[in-house]
Amino acid sequence: NACDAFGCKGFVTPQVLAQRYKLPNETAAAKPLPSSAPTTNTMAVAEFQFQYFRPADLASFSSACHRPVVVDKIIGGNRPTAGVESELDIEYIKSVAPDVPLTVVYKSSYSLLAWVAEITELADPPYVHSVSYGNDEAQQSSEEFMVAANTAFMKAGLRGLSILFASGDQGVCGREGCGIILKKFHPDFPAASPYITAVGGTNFFTDSIGEEEAWKESGGGFSNTFGIPDYQKDAVAAYLAAPDADLPPKAMWNSTGRGYPDVSALGGVKTPYCVCTSGRFAGVAGTSASCPGV
Repeated sequence: NACDAFGCKGFVTPQVLAQRYKLPNETAAAKPLPSSAPTTNTMAVAEFQFQYFRPADLASFSSACHRPVVVDKIIGGNRPTAGVESELDIEYIKSVAPDVPLTVVYKSSYSLLAWVAEITELADPPYVHSVSYGNDEAQQSSEEFMVAANTAFMKAGLRGLSILFASGDQGVCGREGCGIILKKFHPDFPAASPYITAVGGTNFFTDSIGEEEAWKESGGGFSNTFGIPDYQKDAVAAYLAAPDADLPPKAMWNSTGRGYPDVSALGGVKTPYCVCTSGRFAGVAGTSASCPGV
């Protein structure tokens, strides 16, 4: 427990991530670059639906966990009230990249199209965007909406922006569930979009920092809407052909769909992250933790 807060004991902290993923050590990360040092990297988190942050919580986390967590720019406003999702995102994206300027992009309503249009049209947009929101493909308003979102993601890509989405925390069944009689998997969107990077969750294989295993509730599977993109055809084919794949009945999933997640990091319920929110420290798990860490 490298964080001074007792509430962090037994949870994932910035130092755990640094050791596991070979990030800069505590001493280096706790010393921001001088103001005169040039930097071309920029990053952002997207927050919706009253997920604000308290600067006092960020200051407490910074002090206890020895990471300089500050928000450099806010788009859409903020209120000094604590949102667990927002503070998780901010505290850990800054923990793994403390010297990279952070922008918080806030919108009161959850609108993917409005959000991606806004960041794409910025004169100087952040290069990397972490988003911990999504729903099942079947819960979207229409297939046309998802196609429009994909087009917007492609436009962002043409501007050199990288967008990462959490893959969800309901496993292959999604928020709708698999059903009882006619079981069916429900992939997530935007995680199943071919034009973003989907981030899944893992647990430590043992009770020590080391190898990881898949977290069964991490969102993943194959899109029911979008086909396998060229960049992952070989990987999907190898997975489907593996003798130990232990695949479910074909009626439950789409073997010709885009596979996700693309990458994974710690985030399972065995490895909750220590977060300061509403003035206290607590553990929070899920791909919402994995995504900003990646």
